[in-house]
Amino acid sequence: MQKISISHSIIKTIRKLKKKSHPNLIVIEGLSILEIAIQTHIDIEAFIYCEELIYSDDAIKLKAHYESSAKNVYSVSKKTYESVADKENSAGFIAIVNYQPQSIESVDFAKKNFVLVLNGLELPGNMGSIYRTAYAINVDLVMIVDCQTDVTSPKFIASSRGVFFDVPTIKCDYETAQKILLNNNYRIVLAEPELGTSYNHFNYDGKIAIVVGSERYGINKNWYSNPNEKVFIPMRENMKSLNVGIAASILLYEAATKKDKI
Repeated sequence: MQKISISHSIIKTIRKLKKKSHPNLIVIEGLSILEIAIQTHIDIEAFIYCEELIYSDDAIKLKAHYESSAKNVYSVSKKTYESVADKENSAGFIAIVNYQPQSIESVDFAKKNFVLVLNGLELPGNMGSIYRTAYAINVDLVMIVDCQTDVTSPKFIASSRGVFFDVPTIKCDYETAQKILLNNNYRIVLAEPELGTSYNHFNYDGKIAIVVGSERYGINKNWYSNPNEKVFIPMRENMKSLNVGIAASILLYEAATKKDKI
């Protein structure tokens, strides 16, 4: 363990990672996020803590785990800690972890009956909200397809509350996603504003892949060339669509209920 000041390079690294995403390195903080992260056995590059802010038994146990698991451990003053910590984070912990996305080859699609496809999403806040729902209802797999944001985005990390560590995820382009789903006999279910069957009357049996699209452009039009089914959420006149985070959550909860996932 090293006692460091505000001028140390690791403090500069934390600030940099909070402003701009890195392909693999992610800054996490707060008890709940750090607890989820250790359950997934992720590599911990650095652990920074402030002894003055560690009070509870749970926090003490978490500190002990990270101290024994991290490659580098640093102790900081309250002033240094507060200079880089989020305002709502009072736990006294910050960690830099090395996130390695799951490879497509490692996925056993025979066991993934409930898949969510995020196609072209742009806003990390929306994607984070969707991940929290996916985690809550135990989705088998999330496919990030041609999205403009990623799970290493600082805003996504904050909005997802760290649950993405525990949601199986692969990233690919449309052509790869299409091939995977068709070759593995998924029912491709396109979330539509008005077309198809109302979500509360839809049959979610079997292997399904629910596809939700970009906030501005919707679903890639190529999806409509594949065998597909369409589902929509009824709403009042003059309201064409819901925020993608809300719409996805409604569809996922309905599907999970009918598939006895929750």
